[in-house]
Amino acid sequence: MLPLWFSIIFWTIANPRPEPPVSVWRAKIFSLWGFYVSLAGAVCFVAGIKLIRTAEWLAFEIKNQDQSMTIGPEGVTQQTPGIRTTFRWARFVSYAETDSLLVLRQGSAAGIVIPKRLFDEHDLPAIRKLLAERLTLPVPSLTHGFEVHPS
Repeated sequence: MLPLWFSIIFWTIANPRPEPPVSVWRAKIFSLWGFYVSLAGAVCFVAGIKLIRTAEWLAFEIKNQDQSMTIGPEGVTQQTPGIRTTFRWARFVSYAETDSLLVLRQGSAAGIVIPKRLFDEHDLPAIRKLLAERLTLPVPSLTHGFEVHPS
């Protein structure tokens, strides 16, 4: 004779409970679920495109505003309509100069890039002197690692 629990399990498997009928309202909601998700995705997509276009327009407007830059004993001051930002000399680590640019470095990857064409030719020596007094030229990096001696 089989134990009672064994026969109950097999009787339950052989005679499953009938599923309750699904309401029509619930069936319609679940059948339209994909439509609602797609609609929400389309709304988010359109809103995202609108935000991207607005950000591009704002960047274009800010870029095309009149700007001025003053380099003086207290630091570098950048002036745009409505905004005046002063960067003190202590904020900069070093500077670099190319044929067409002055780069005031704030760290290894950040800085202010100033085109030399903004200056008069007679102003550049005074600016170089001010930068030399306040900042240092970067030292070229040496090789990193350790010495290798062939055996």
